[in-house]
Amino acid sequence: MKLRLKSVIKTGDVDFAEVLRHSAFAFIILIAATGIQFTFDLLLAQRFGAHGYGVFYLGFSLLMTLALIGRLGLDRAVIRFMPDLIRQKQTHLARGLTNTAVRLSLYFTIPVSIILFIGSDFLANNVFNVPELNNYLKTFAFAIPPFSLSYIYSGVLRGLKHTTSSLFLERISIYAIGIIAILTSSVLYGLEGVVIGFTFACFIAAILGSILVRRHLTSPHQAQPFNKSRLLMVAGPLLFVTFATQMNGQASVLLLGIFSSASDVGIFNIALKISMLMSLILAAITVITATKISELYHAKKYKELSTKPGISGLFHIRK
Repeated sequence: MKLRLKSVIKTGDVDFAEVLRHSAFAFIILIAATGIQFTFDLLLAQRFGAHGYGVFYLGFSLLMTLALIGRLGLDRAVIRFMPDLIRQKQTHLARGLTNTAVRLSLYFTIPVSIILFIGSDFLANNVFNVPELNNYLKTFAFAIPPFSLSYIYSGVLRGLKHTTSSLFLERISIYAIGIIAILTSSVLYGLEGVVIGFTFACFIAAILGSILVRRHLTSPHQAQPFNKSRLLMVAGPLLFVTFATQMNGQASVLLLGIFSSASDVGIFNIALKISMLMSLILAAITVITATKISELYHAKKYKELSTKPGISGLFHIRK
């Protein structure tokens, strides 16, 4: 890394310098986000104990899994196309890409949320053996579409290189409102109040994401529809990769919920959250790398990808 930093100074590697700059800001935001999420978990565990904490994260893990499947990898696919469209100043097509991704996400997540709402009783009583989870799953079902949309908008913002806004939307906004829900609505409605507050936070995050995208993605021309088949063709493999990586944590929580108690889920999830702190630096770097690789690739700057000390060394790209 020391040699790569020297290469920025000596060779003027502006691409690697941009990665470092965005990664530094991302790391600061991720530290803040980790603090907020830790505060949320701490308040939730203190208020409801290991059992209540485990019940909440059983429902939330199922929400994250279904939302991940429902958005079809579109949050990653927009990062693939957005940098090139902005580079070519095709903002009308970039807006069309955003609109297409949003519509496709809604087409799939709304039926998924209906299925969860209908099947919540079976899941709570026959799969997880936690009857009280039934009502929480019904409430979480309403959060699937807006939760997915918040990730779509976060991906668009990342493609536009607004990493701070992207991370705030994806990592901070929902948990910040969740803390408010623990301190307010949980006093009157218990854990159900937290679940309702968290669902409300998903809607707020989706609305906020829409506002941020409209603010940063302006065009004098009307939005031009983006090819759905082309978008889905790219999104499919990205969904598989994202599912394989993110399910490492979610699958363990869900399987533990099936074969053990909610209290065990709560204790395990706390340990899992602490162990994932070591990945903050890597997460900060990957916030911008996909956008930068896409931008250089579509600009046909293959030399920058394969020969520059900073880019090739960081991304491990070779001809």
